[in-house]
Amino acid sequence: GLVGSGRTELNEAVAGLRPRAKGSVTVNDRPLPRRNPRAAVAAGIAYVSEDRRGAGLLMGMDIVQNTTIVSLPRYCHPFIDRAAETAATAAHVRDLSIKVGRLRDLINTLSGGNQQKVALAKWLETQPRVLILDEPTRGIDVGAKAEIYRLIKGLAERGLACVLISSELNELLGLCHRIAVMRSGTIRAVLDGPSATEQSIMQVAAGVTD
Repeated sequence: GLVGSGRTELNEAVAGLRPRAKGSVTVNDRPLPRRNPRAAVAAGIAYVSEDRRGAGLLMGMDIVQNTTIVSLPRYCHPFIDRAAETAATAAHVRDLSIKVGRLRDLINTLSGGNQQKVALAKWLETQPRVLILDEPTRGIDVGAKAEIYRLIKGLAERGLACVLISSELNELLGLCHRIAVMRSGTIRAVLDGPSATEQSIMQVAAGVTD
């Protein structure tokens, strides 16, 4: 959908970040309470915000802290096990090819693309069932975009449900099996296969057709 179509708001409601006026969210046939991010995370829903610096990462903290912040209880016995934290972060750095100096460097010392990979690592650390990615390649260079595309494709092939929100049609057409097009807060069409083209998506998004 176009900016303002309600796509981010819908997915924030699914992730428990904003109240739902109606409807329900279920994961494995279990309903989730309204506006409860903790319950959503426990059920396996992860949401990578489009606002990487404002909502996705803690810019005054280091790479390890940003990677484990959502999963921190796993490392508290009752004090934080710094060695286990660092080992988990090192594994994500290796698996996602994150370019870092030292793991305890501040997150703001990394490039935009590597910051985005850390934001992904933070949510992969929760071992999600559903990964919602809101504009995952905004503000990063072409090389980092290609790496993010490969990562998303690989996660989907391994069975993780990936929900991609994007303004870039080439991303949607290249990565998605189904494309839900929103307008005025409502899903107006779900396109797949031959029906999913740049023209058909834009016609629905702009209100030319449903």
